[in-house]
Amino acid sequence: MGGQLFALSIVLVICEIALSQTTKPSQNRSEEREIGVRAMIFSADGNTLAIVRGDLKPQRYVLNNGYDSHVNFLTHQSEIELWSVAENKLSRKLSEFAGPIFLCAFSPDGNSLATVSWEVLASKPVEKQIDSYKATGVLKLWDARTGELKWSRNAHTRGLSALTFYPDSKLIISAGGSSLSYELKVWDSQSGEQIRTIEYRARIGALAVSADGHALAVTKAIYFEPRSEIKVYDARTFKEQMTLKSTTKSPFGEHFAPCAFSPDGTILAVARSGIDQHEHFTEVELWNVQTRKPASVLTFHKSPVLQEELKSLNQPWGPYRQLMVDSLRARSLPVTSLVFSRQGSRLTAANWVQVIVWNAATGEIILNGVSWTAATATALTPAGDTLAIADRDNQVSLWNVNTGALRNVLALSDVRETIDIARFVVSIEKIRSVAFYPGGKTIACAGAGPLVRLWDAQSGIEKLALRGLESEVLSVAVSSDASTLVGACEDGTIKIWGAQTGNLQHTVSANGGRVNSVALSPDGSLVAGGSDSSVAVWDARTGEPKLTLKGHTGPVTGVAFSPDGTLIATAGVDRLVRLWDVKSGDEVRALQGSLAPITAIAFSSGGTLAAGTTDGSVTVWDARTGRLVETLRGHQGQVNSVAFSPDGEVVASGGDDNTVRLWDTRTGKPKRKLEGHGAAVYCLAFSPDGKTIVAGTGNDMLVLWDQQSGALKRVIKTSRSIPVHKG
Repeated sequence: MGGQLFALSIVLVICEIALSQTTKPSQNRSEEREIGVRAMIFSADGNTLAIVRGDLKPQRYVLNNGYDSHVNFLTHQSEIELWSVAENKLSRKLSEFAGPIFLCAFSPDGNSLATVSWEVLASKPVEKQIDSYKATGVLKLWDARTGELKWSRNAHTRGLSALTFYPDSKLIISAGGSSLSYELKVWDSQSGEQIRTIEYRARIGALAVSADGHALAVTKAIYFEPRSEIKVYDARTFKEQMTLKSTTKSPFGEHFAPCAFSPDGTILAVARSGIDQHEHFTEVELWNVQTRKPASVLTFHKSPVLQEELKSLNQPWGPYRQLMVDSLRARSLPVTSLVFSRQGSRLTAANWVQVIVWNAATGEIILNGVSWTAATATALTPAGDTLAIADRDNQVSLWNVNTGALRNVLALSDVRETIDIARFVVSIEKIRSVAFYPGGKTIACAGAGPLVRLWDAQSGIEKLALRGLESEVLSVAVSSDASTLVGACEDGTIKIWGAQTGNLQHTVSANGGRVNSVALSPDGSLVAGGSDSSVAVWDARTGEPKLTLKGHTGPVTGVAFSPDGTLIATAGVDRLVRLWDVKSGDEVRALQGSLAPITAIAFSSGGTLAAGTTDGSVTVWDARTGRLVETLRGHQGQVNSVAFSPDGEVVASGGDDNTVRLWDTRTGKPKRKLEGHGAAVYCLAFSPDGKTIVAGTGNDMLVLWDQQSGALKRVIKTSRSIPVHKG
């Protein structure tokens, strides 16, 4: 036994050396590929290996900040290669995926392969608003022998977490959902008909069905608790039989991993990993299903939590902290494969760097191997006798777990020959605020996470991303001399950056909840931010407070300086626009033109003031006299943004009806309606020359039009630019 352990450890450690002899190594290991083998799974007999190829680092965010729900996927197309292990030969390729593949499972009879992929149904500006939400988790069933697609069903609209077959191959179970609402769905594998749905209020981690088909185990989080539990059902009636709760640890940020029944169905193995106090841990719990009590806990991995990691855990809840928690989970080295031997005497667990074989009855370690290969995926045969390791050079090596011998290396082709890595980007985030830099060559935008992006307005290429923020930025503004960029944040702070370098110069606190809107004075010396019911004014150069303007009885939704810098206009849900003297802080007058809450305001170069409302109207005043000039009506939903052209002759409004409307300020007549982007418009800005108008939309796109002709010029979506071609 000691010789076997030594052999496997040594062979796995030198795995990278062995692989380097079969292929040309990377010239620069630091320049690791972004695409390659991201997942693998063996067929029940171990003769076929399904290799998922695609983006190695898919990004997915599911956030709920109390105001909006967000879902974002930034990833690329995937495909599956089916390899004959014995022949070391690529049998067939499955490429009918319009997005990344997240889950796959072989049927126990080996005839079918089920996949769940995040299918992108629109990669260009869409025609209808609903189209931006049609990216969904799609369950597909393939004939594993011929590669034929048998059927395809839209399965889950949120996170994709688990997929498995029943032992008789007749039923498929899939799981997915958001942070507070998950569902388990049961499908007929022949017809694709959905048979049953079980809903949960917390996320599902893994699924397992006993070999006799009598028991179904579901690992899930406990609502509002940092730990998990296992629900065991009668797999035929779906009646709940028991709930098993871990008694060993209550880890913070637990990472779900596989679970598996022993062949006789009496033992359930559940892999767990997370952070417990000052320790990263990965372990396998063994439960006696008959007595409903834990049998033993097998340690897979332990390591101390570093001091800098502890600091990140003390950050307030928010997107930034969640990203740090996800990073810490990865350091816990979660188990990716967990199988019992066919007789049930051995239990084997593996992740990207380690494999351990235990005596299932005693918990004694039989084999323990560690690899220093830069692995991207691992897989165990259902019998636990073969381990597959994929590395960043896109090679897959197969090892005999019992002897430590290298069986063979699958000679995969260059992944770049077969995958269009820039084909798909999906998002249903929204752009909250946009601003042109003076000169019109750069656009600043806020939205889609805690960052501000700067884009080249001509090429659509991202120039700079200001990261490291603790919360989302809700509004941005740029000074007229292009020296200062400011952002209003959800955590109640205002960030002041150097507009050219992106260096953070000051952080000031509004002390009144989230800051919904921010504005810079024409000379760039003052910055104003509106929060719950007040507006604070600071010196933009020093960050020192200057004024606090109080008068609104509800949240402030808009702030704007007059062109001469003598007035500040503020608007809110109390249906009023208030004008304030910049020097004294005294209220000059209050304006009301609608009985609906005001969502946005803007000054023209001539001193005209416009406000958008929740009832779909735009009200225009002469700010000097307070006279109501015009009420513009045409939107079929809430107006979210208003903006004037530099010459003041056109006012633009964007709203929930998926349109941008241009109005002639001299006549009050509509000039043009811009649409076709297929999502609500949340922010607008004119270029300094007035020729271009940019809109930030609800599907995370910047859409640019020619203001004179209404022609669509360009769409910028997340980190990809989509050129618009005529004809």
